[in-house]
Amino acid sequence: MTPATPAPARIVLAEDDPDVSATTIDLLTLGGHSVAAFASGREALDHLAHHGADLLLTDMIMPGGDGPWLLQQVRGTAGLGDLPVLVVSARADESQVADGLRNGADAYLTKPFDPERLLETVAYWVEQGRARRGARPA
Repeated sequence: MTPATPAPARIVLAEDDPDVSATTIDLLTLGGHSVAAFASGREALDHLAHHGADLLLTDMIMPGGDGPWLLQQVRGTAGLGDLPVLVVSARADESQVADGLRNGADAYLTKPFDPERLLETVAYWVEQGRARRGARPA
């Protein structure tokens, strides 16, 4: 999966671990993307409802609206249902990955993640999301 680098994307990150959040923000920002980060799914959903995004990255285990809850809300909300969602979680068991995908995640990466793999996956799903919406990169 090595797509051309997409136009900069607006990414919402739902991650309660400050170290993982900071590392992910740094990596995505270096990749040219803008990132709005939140420590709970509820905060991320509120931001998405008012500002939209090109991609949602979410952890599965967080207080205040965990990953499964956030996936359900995004998939059931008009205007957000086709938003690409990438789960990045320490929950690496096959059944947990399958549950994440079954509940609406487009892709699932496990922590610790490989930075290059994350950027490749983000690039791919940003482009897929733009194609879903029929939008062209800016």
